[in-house]
Amino acid sequence: MSLLISALAFSNDLQSLPVKLVSQLSKGQTNPEEFIPLIVRAVLLWFLVTSSRRLWGYSTTCVSRAIFPTVHINSRDPSYEMIMVWIAKDPGARRQLHDYELNTTEARWLRSGKRQTDIKEHYWAKVETGGIVAGEHTSSWRAGDVVGQQVPLADQSIRIKHNGNYLWITRRSAPRFNEGARVEIKPHIIQNFIAAVNQSFYEKEDKELRIYHSKRINPTWMKPITRRAREWGSVILPPGMKEEILEDVKRFLSDKDRNWHASRGIPHRKGMVLYGEPGTGKTSLVTALASKLNIDMYIVNPAQKGMDDAKLSTLLRNCPSETIVLIEDIDCIFPSGRHNVSTMLSAVYEASNGEIDGLQADDGGEAEVQLDGAASHRDAFVGGGGQPPSTVTMSGLLNALDGVSSQEGCVVIATTNHLERLDPALIREGRFDDHIHFTFLIPRQAHDLYVHLFPLEDFGPHTERSKFDIVNEKSEKSVVIFTDQADLDKHASDFADAIFSTPNSINLPAEQVKTSKKITMAALQSYLTGHKYAPIEALEGAGKWVESYEATQQERSRVRLTAASGSDYNPVKKTTPKKKVKKTVKAIESEAESL
Repeated sequence: MSLLISALAFSNDLQSLPVKLVSQLSKGQTNPEEFIPLIVRAVLLWFLVTSSRRLWGYSTTCVSRAIFPTVHINSRDPSYEMIMVWIAKDPGARRQLHDYELNTTEARWLRSGKRQTDIKEHYWAKVETGGIVAGEHTSSWRAGDVVGQQVPLADQSIRIKHNGNYLWITRRSAPRFNEGARVEIKPHIIQNFIAAVNQSFYEKEDKELRIYHSKRINPTWMKPITRRAREWGSVILPPGMKEEILEDVKRFLSDKDRNWHASRGIPHRKGMVLYGEPGTGKTSLVTALASKLNIDMYIVNPAQKGMDDAKLSTLLRNCPSETIVLIEDIDCIFPSGRHNVSTMLSAVYEASNGEIDGLQADDGGEAEVQLDGAASHRDAFVGGGGQPPSTVTMSGLLNALDGVSSQEGCVVIATTNHLERLDPALIREGRFDDHIHFTFLIPRQAHDLYVHLFPLEDFGPHTERSKFDIVNEKSEKSVVIFTDQADLDKHASDFADAIFSTPNSINLPAEQVKTSKKITMAALQSYLTGHKYAPIEALEGAGKWVESYEATQQERSRVRLTAASGSDYNPVKKTTPKKKVKKTVKAIESEAESL
């Protein structure tokens, strides 16, 4: 104690210590005995100051804990990111960020439009396109091609006023326990603030759809991506089909239906299987359905690498109610050699109307197919990739869908191109009650798609020509004006007739329309979007496009068959296969059963 008092009493000597030391060193006179008392006093004074600071910090912490509640939020918790986003959007926090941590990204990775950031994925700032915006008011800004977010540094406190209460938000670091950064909040009413942060974080704008994907390693959902909502009218299906599906899902999600199931002790679940050829609108309908009902989509792939029964069950169990769970290509969950032979069988049936290289189909269904290399293709399909494949079992999938602990209130929709490949236990009643078939294009769909892509408001008598900035000035056909809705309908009907080579096709029964046209909605839409400003040219070229499309599909059938059989195929010059084995379709099916 006497040494401590002595150190305080001779504090002036401490101030002169550097001067004396430099002076004696410059003169070459160094007497250690003269500096020992001063050094001892300096150490004692440092100890006194450090102890006082720690004592003050401990005292203030105890008082603070007694008066203010404190919440510690780990950086891995979803609320941490929500609070960081709130700080970036709060104008009051912007004025307190003299020094800050800057996070930037390129604007080209953000969706264009009034809302330049995707919810949870980037910065969530509502800014206008171009220029430096929002920098004067919030901590999220955009300058040219760069979008930035300003957040507090470590150990920097930000005071925010919420509902008349002041909150202190501090970023902490706890590297000893490998917990990363933390946020400490000292509000008067913590619960209200967290609720407001959560509501702001998950608030969607109009005409916006959130889509969640599962992580590859952990059984959790990734940050959602937002997409512009799919317009309900943009999905063109046979008359009454999508309306019936919409009403069915609405009825399932209603409180009345939920209470009915609860009162009778029946699990509140709904499953639908959408099956049909690729490009017929299965996934488009699901997206439009979620957009129409303003609910989120959760996309899960049980066949992705690293997936197992436990992860799949956890993912589906963590899906909120009143959402759509989409399982695309559910027939590909359990790959096997059977799929490889099924692909070859499909090609055999598609080619049964004609003769192609390596295959000649007769009336009895026999075909000569080159099977060399089929086993190697099968092995490559089952294994390979260099990463552990999915170990999801049929039992695990069934338990995840409707087990004791599975989620209720979700609409589970599975899509497949081959319904016949699915196990009957998977698609039985109670799991997937509705099996909806998506067929090839029909005349009414061609008519409705033409009307949808070339509406009267864009091509009517009062349309301003300047609106179409890429009109071909050399072709008057590109400047199209429909006189009225009846004129537009007539052009649409003529377009459908040209596609199906049948007069008045939209008014004829389905059995009277040529069924050989295997055109998908995706293919027709691709053709029309190539003439987005020239409806008449699209109408006049429809017949030639159909011929070209059918020729292309036939060529693809040849390639698929040859790839499945393992032979070399040259689309320009026919080659004679080195070795052929004559197989009947029944023989191929028998081989498929043995795999």
